[in-house]
Amino acid sequence: MENQPPHLDESTSAIPELSPGPVQNRETLLRMILDPDHITEGRIQPSAIQLRDLTQRGLSVHRREYTTAREVERAAQTLIGRATAGATRQLEGLASFTAGAVRIIRAQEGQAFVVIDTPQPENRAHASIFLANIQTRPSLAREMREQLLNLMTHRLTLEQAFIGE
Repeated sequence: MENQPPHLDESTSAIPELSPGPVQNRETLLRMILDPDHITEGRIQPSAIQLRDLTQRGLSVHRREYTTAREVERAAQTLIGRATAGATRQLEGLASFTAGAVRIIRAQEGQAFVVIDTPQPENRAHASIFLANIQTRPSLAREMREQLLNLMTHRLTLEQAFIGE
C-alpha cells in the first residue's frame, strides 16, 4: 500500500464503509502536538509536519465533530507509547483550525492542500492533509508547509477542545 499513490479526491472517502462523509470546509480539525517532537521552547517546529506525510502518508488530524476527548486521548497515549527508549513524550496540546483554512492556502497552480476523509477502523474521525500536487518540488513544499504551520499556532488543551461534550 506504501507504493500506491494516496487518495486525493476530496469529494469521496478513502474508505466509504467507515466514513462519516467527505470533510466539509466548516469542520474543525485537531492536530496533536507532542513535546518534544513538535515544539521547542513553546514554538511549533517544522518537524510537526513531515514532508513525507504531506506527499505519502497524510498529515493525521481528527475531525472534531466525529470524535470525543476520550478517543483523542487514546490516540495521544498510543503515540506517546511509541517514544524511543529513554525518551519522554507528552501531549502539549491540540492545534485547532478549519478544513477551509487549509484549503484556502494557495500554491502557484492553485489549491496547495487537500483534506481527505481517511477513517480507520479504530478512528472513524481520522482525516489526512496532503499536498494537492504530491509531485511538488521539495523547496516549494517546504514553503507551503510554513503556511500550514501558521495554522497550528492556536493550541488548545484536550479539555478546551471538547468543552460541552
